[in-house]
Amino acid sequence: FEVVVGGLALDALVYLAWHAHPIWPVSFGLAATVFSSHWGELGFPIPLDRLLLGVGLASVIFRASASKRREPFRFGIPALFLILAILWTLGSAITVGTVTNTIAMYSLLDRIGVVPLLLLLAAPAVFRGARQVGIFLGTMVGLGLYLGTTALLETLKLSALVWPSYITDPS
Repeated sequence: FEVVVGGLALDALVYLAWHAHPIWPVSFGLAATVFSSHWGELGFPIPLDRLLLGVGLASVIFRASASKRREPFRFGIPALFLILAILWTLGSAITVGTVTNTIAMYSLLDRIGVVPLLLLLAAPAVFRGARQVGIFLGTMVGLGLYLGTTALLETLKLSALVWPSYITDPS
C-alpha cells in the first residue's frame, strides 16, 4: 500500500513539476518552511516544504509547460557567483568525505544553504512578471494571517484553537 501511495505521489509531483508554473510550488514551499523539522509531528513522513521547493526547482530546470513561453535563463555575474558557491560547498563536502553521510548532506543542502542558493539562482525564472509576484505576495500574506492568528490565539490563552498543537507545548 505504501509503495502504491508513494508511486502515486511521485507521479503527482512529476506532473506538477512538468505542468505547473514554478511560482506555485516555490511559494507554497517557502510558506511551508514554518513547519520545518516538525513534519513528523504533523503526520508526514517527509518534509513537504523541501519537497515543494524541489518540485519548484525541477519545474524551472525542465521548463514547465506552463512557463515555456519565457525567455531562456541568462547567466550573468551574480548567477556565476551563486554557481561557484554551490560548487565550492559540494567540493568541500567531497574533500572532507561527508558526501556519503545523510545527516551531513542534509546540513549541506539546508543549513549551509545550497537550497537557498539554488532558489536565488532560479528566482529570475520563477518571478517573471507581476502575476508571479502577486501569487508569491498573496501566499506570504496568507502565511502572515495564519501566523498572526496563531500568535493572537496564544496570547488570549485559547490553546485549543491553535494548530498545530505542538506550538503551545512549552517543552
